[in-house]
Amino acid sequence: MKLMVLNIAMIVICLLPKMAFSEIGILWTKQFDMGQGAGFFDVVENSDGGYIAVGDALFGSDTLNQWYLHKSDQSGNVVWDKLYGGSLVDRAYSVQRVEDSLFAVAGYTFSFGNGGADVWLLKVNEDGDTLWSHTYGDTLDNYAFCMKHMSDEGYIMAGDTKIANGNYDICLVKVDSIGNIKWSGEYGGDDYDDGYSVLETDDGNYFVVGDAAASNVLLVDSLGNLINEHHDDNAYYGATKSHTPGRYVVCGGKPAYYNDDLFYYLFLAEFTDSLH
Repeated sequence: MKLMVLNIAMIVICLLPKMAFSEIGILWTKQFDMGQGAGFFDVVENSDGGYIAVGDALFGSDTLNQWYLHKSDQSGNVVWDKLYGGSLVDRAYSVQRVEDSLFAVAGYTFSFGNGGADVWLLKVNEDGDTLWSHTYGDTLDNYAFCMKHMSDEGYIMAGDTKIANGNYDICLVKVDSIGNIKWSGEYGGDDYDDGYSVLETDDGNYFVVGDAAASNVLLVDSLGNLINEHHDDNAYYGATKSHTPGRYVVCGGKPAYYNDDLFYYLFLAEFTDSLH
């Protein structure tokens, strides 16, 4: 059975005149030089009104990336910034505030774990000090692009894992409140399937979206068993709960060509988690 698509709005991404940005109401912007190809991927507000942003930054010979955590005050001024990682490429993609001044950060690491890329989960305090650290994966590549703090105080991470033919399947990793693994699951076919966002449903299941040759919208139960799935030609990168219980709004894009030029449509879609 397939998930029902309730609503789709399509917008063509285009260049906007400069005056349009001033109407958005930007309060402040800050720029940080972390090296070419580096940047932030996620940000969360702290209890003191400041922010924790995570991503990666170049270090050493400017050819390798480490996790970069940055804390700023409510005006964007630097409080501290720290690097985490080893001698290979490491990248942080997701951060969640789990208590008033404690944070969980997820991404991947080539420096630690079982070989190749492994999913990496850290818990840090308000000063960026590591409270605990865990990696998850086998000898092939395993990545986490999204992490959420769950109602049971554990965490779930969505990403992808390399399969035998060299392609990737969507991967979920569920751990307890101190990072011990409870289960992991792989979902997909023989082509590329990537998971980019996951959230907990009101009844304790997990709603997952991604960019996949197989199903790009999944509903799995609390133990990782597949309940439902949906496939279309879009790539979905984010998901949030709708105001209507049992419905979820997702966003993503779809490549298209016009006069041999590549551009992207932006999609917003609403799904229900009911079986149909």
